Amino acid sequence: MQRHCLEDAGHTLLFLLPYSPDLNPIEHKWAQAKAHRRRTGLLVEELFALPLWSFGTLLCYSK
Repeated sequence: MQRHCLEDAGHTLLFLLPYSPDLNPIEHKWAQAKAHRRRTGLLVEELFALPLWSFGTLLCYSK
């Protein structure tokens, strides 16, 4: 019912894909951070004090 109201008003309804951690780049960065933490035994506070490049490649977004 709401879909028809929106379309009648000239709007286009777009549906989002289901969430997938494989498509979310932050999930890959978290995996690197957790692996580094396990390897080094750092506390979470110590881990966040490190520069990103210390436990993997930086996230780079290209347009």
